[in-house]
Amino acid sequence: MADKTSEIPALKQLLAPYDLTGAVITADALHTQTGTAEWMRDRGAHYVLTVKNSQPVPE
Repeated sequence: MADKTSEIPALKQLLAPYDLTGAVITADALHTQTGTAEWMRDRGAHYVLTVKNSQPVPE
C-alpha cells in the first residue's frame, strides 16, 4: 500500500481487472461496507464478509 491510501479502494483496484462472475470473494471486517458489497455483486461475484456487532443488520 502506498502512503496515505486506504485498503478500502485498494480492494476494488485489485479485483477490477478480473471477471468476477461466480467468484467468491472473502474479506475482513474493514471491507464490510454497503458500497463494496454492491460493487462485488454488480460484477457477478458472491462474497463472504466478516460482520462486527457495530454494523446495523438489514431488515
